[in-house]
Amino acid sequence: MRPAVHILIGILVGWLLSHLWGYVKGNDRDFIVSPALPALSPITSTSPSPFDTIYYFYKAVEEGNEEKVRELVTPELWSHLKEEGFLQQWQARKNMEPGLRFVLFLVAEQNVDEEAGRAWARGQAEWDSPRKGIISSEETIRLLRFGNTWKIAAIESESPVYTADEFYRAIQRGDWNRVRSLVDPDYWRRLSSAGIISALKKDRQASSAGVYLVFYINDYGLVDKDTAWVQGDVIWHPLTTKSFETPATLSLRKTRKGWIITHIAGHWEIRK
Repeated sequence: MRPAVHILIGILVGWLLSHLWGYVKGNDRDFIVSPALPALSPITSTSPSPFDTIYYFYKAVEEGNEEKVRELVTPELWSHLKEEGFLQQWQARKNMEPGLRFVLFLVAEQNVDEEAGRAWARGQAEWDSPRKGIISSEETIRLLRFGNTWKIAAIESESPVYTADEFYRAIQRGDWNRVRSLVDPDYWRRLSSAGIISALKKDRQASSAGVYLVFYINDYGLVDKDTAWVQGDVIWHPLTTKSFETPATLSLRKTRKGWIITHIAGHWEIRK
């Protein structure tokens, strides 16, 4: 079968899975509509696509192929995986469940900067378990290009992208305790003092449409290991004639409990 046919089958499988499971979550979180694309492509490992690298990485993990995993990640990540005993843990799991196999990595958000030689993808690694059926783990994967080869530089289960996405989804659900938990306490107090939180709650409550907002992530980056930014577009009241869009850049800080938002530029500007 030609590679193009394999790719078409992969896209069709991803489309069917995304409709059947509505964007499967291993931890039962609700997600709004997100375009999903599968990283499921059996073309050669020298392909320049970062999504092929993701596919081959998980297949190598499934097979316990240590040399292949090492080839697909940066030296820094390889050292970290070795220290954490990553492959040994997966081999132990495979010994308990020999039929466990990797299906696909379902991409929810992604960005590829060919000029800068960096890329990232956030999505679900889907595994087929004979005992449990389809199981999922959410990951954000960052990649760097070395010549014509993409290598994985980081795999994050709790990433700035997840926090930003979950923040707006919590607003959509009207889950204000969850919204507050994702915001730096000092920034939350400033938003509250400016009347922004009360106005937001009132506007959300008055919204009769099923979807209050949608947040599309365009890009994100790390300033250092403990600070990051996420840039995207917020569409407010998307299903009404009052619909409007605002660009937003979120600043985040890493804590022991995960990433929290320290500032949002683009909306809710606090006047000094």
